[in-house]
Amino acid sequence: MSSPGPTTTAQPRDPRRGVAGPRARTRYLQRRHAAATLADHRAYYYDLCRLDGPLADEIGAFLGISGGQVTIKQLRVAPCELPNAHRALRRALADWRYCGTTGPRDYQFTPIWAPIYRRVEVRPGRQRECLVEGTLLFELPDGRRRVIVVEEEYRRGNIEFSFSLIGPRREARELHAALQAVARSMRRRHYLRRQVIRGDGTLLRLGQRVAWDDLALDPVVRNTLEQNIACVLERGAAFRASRVPWRRGIMLYGPPGNGKTMIGKVLASLGRATFMWITPADFESRDYDLRDIFRLARKLRPTILFLEDLDFYAADRAYGAHGRLGELLAQMDGLERNDGLLIVATTNDLAAIEPALKDRPSRFDIRLEIGLPQFVARRQIIAQQWANLDCPAELVDRAATASADLSGAQVRELAILTVQGAIFRGAVGADNRAQPHDADLQAALTQLTGVSRQPLGFRAP
Repeated sequence: MSSPGPTTTAQPRDPRRGVAGPRARTRYLQRRHAAATLADHRAYYYDLCRLDGPLADEIGAFLGISGGQVTIKQLRVAPCELPNAHRALRRALADWRYCGTTGPRDYQFTPIWAPIYRRVEVRPGRQRECLVEGTLLFELPDGRRRVIVVEEEYRRGNIEFSFSLIGPRREARELHAALQAVARSMRRRHYLRRQVIRGDGTLLRLGQRVAWDDLALDPVVRNTLEQNIACVLERGAAFRASRVPWRRGIMLYGPPGNGKTMIGKVLASLGRATFMWITPADFESRDYDLRDIFRLARKLRPTILFLEDLDFYAADRAYGAHGRLGELLAQMDGLERNDGLLIVATTNDLAAIEPALKDRPSRFDIRLEIGLPQFVARRQIIAQQWANLDCPAELVDRAATASADLSGAQVRELAILTVQGAIFRGAVGADNRAQPHDADLQAALTQLTGVSRQPLGFRAP
């Protein structure tokens, strides 16, 4: 049965313009488009090629041409790019007028497809509603028409979103140019730039920000990190003008519990670059995820790429073949330029790392040992933990002296157990704050280490 022509619905909210209110969205879903099934739309381009199917008829009727005269240009994006792609559509195609959707008048039971929206977090606590499955109809200033079909796809083991721009075959170059304009707009401004994210681009809630002064670091280690991270970010223009690569590879190694992860939190709190926090779970099942991570890092640069527990996925190749290791070697010093990438890796076992990764220049040029805290650092940790208590300085000194050979995490736990013991003992002042004594410190040491240590007296730090 042939269609007598398209019918344009009442003008709905332009999905490029933000989120519609509940009333507008209800009117939109009450149209005949809600009668569709997802499977009907998933085969839209097969319908166009076969010159049949209700969606192909609808698109052809809107464009004023038959299915065989159309061409499709596609842009595929990762899930983290979805809000960026919709914003780029709004900017690059600002002069296109949104027309809504159309359908044949005499198709009483035509299964025309209902759009699906998804909320994506674009700032901590702020979300944006994005079209993930739907057909958008536009009219150009000169009266010509375009159709954009947004579809969720599963390719290469990953979810992607395709933006298919459909128009007359004779205007294929213009369609291609329009998508290129959208792609350029996506590169210019990205909502993830200077945010704290995971390897897949989802936002990380940092919580309370951490500064350098909150860490009990060796002064030499702190100065090296500030010089090679903060200073490089501040003076990137000088590096470029001097033709000096402004990339860095820093490896933090040492026993667990001494602040390697806390250094990552400080770097994430700087706010001067995009911060990507990568853990072994990001490489759990797919080798090519590493390429995607570096591709996103380059797009958002300057980027601090923080690789936690490097020995889990970059062990010495002598222990067996490791595809991710080869990919990491290529990404860090391969054909692509890494200017603007500051890569910081942590490991508890430096000896297990592949020598070509840890010893070769231009990959990890700087290696810093984050060892057990010295007396001054231990005292700083305890003083910070007891900052709101009325503790005598002598008790802080005795705790720092007695906690020799403990890691930073153990020193912090010692301070907590000491206060906890005072609370259990009932040593609480009128303001409900604990008042720990030497006995509480001794009990905490025994509980933590299993060995009775004498905290009284001073020992050379």
